[in-house]
Amino acid sequence: MVRIKQRYLLVEIIWKDAGVDKKLNSQIIFNSIRQSIQYHFGEFGNAKYLERLAIKYLSPLKNLTIIRCARKNLREVWSSITFLRQINTRECICRVLHTSGTILSCQKQAIKYSEDSLLITTMKLLFIQNQNQNQNQNQNQNKNQIENENQNENQNENQNQNQNQNQNQNQIENQIENQNQNQNQNQNQNQN
Repeated sequence: MVRIKQRYLLVEIIWKDAGVDKKLNSQIIFNSIRQSIQYHFGEFGNAKYLERLAIKYLSPLKNLTIIRCARKNLREVWSSITFLRQINTRECICRVLHTSGTILSCQKQAIKYSEDSLLITTMKLLFIQNQNQNQNQNQNQNKNQIENENQNENQNENQNQNQNQNQNQNQIENQIENQNQNQNQNQNQNQN
C-alpha cells in the first residue's frame, strides 16, 4: 500500500485594518482558498488541487493557520494562498511562514513564531515606554533649566538693584559729607 505524501503550510493572515476576526473559522478560510484556486487555475485546478486540502489548525487571535495539502499540489496551493487578497469580505495578505512534511514541525514553528512576535511586541512596548520616560526627563530638565535661568535673572536683577541702591546711598552720603565739609570750611573761614 502506498502512503499518501502530504505537506503542511503554516500561514499568517495579515489583516489590512490590523484587527482580529474572532468570527473567523476554518470553513471560511477553506472556501476563500477554494475560490482563489478556482479563479487562478479554473475548474480543472479546483478539482485537482483540492484533493487533500484541509485546514488543520486555526488561531484567530494570533492570525495563524496550518493548512494540509497533497505534496504534488504544494506549489499551486501555496500560490493560491499567496494570491488570496480577501477573506470573508475583509482585505488581507496571506504569508506562508513555513512548510513541512509533518504537522508537528509546523506546530513547533507556530509556537516559535508566536514567541518571537510576543518578544518583538514586548520590545516595542519597552522601547516606547523608554522614549516616553526620556521625553518626560527632558521636559523636566528643560523646566528646571528655565526655572534656574529665571532664578539667576532674578538674582542678577536683585544684585543690580542692591548695587544701584548702594551707589545711590553712597552718593547721598558723599553729598552729605561734602556739604558738611563745605559748612565746616565756611565756618572756619567765618571764624578767621
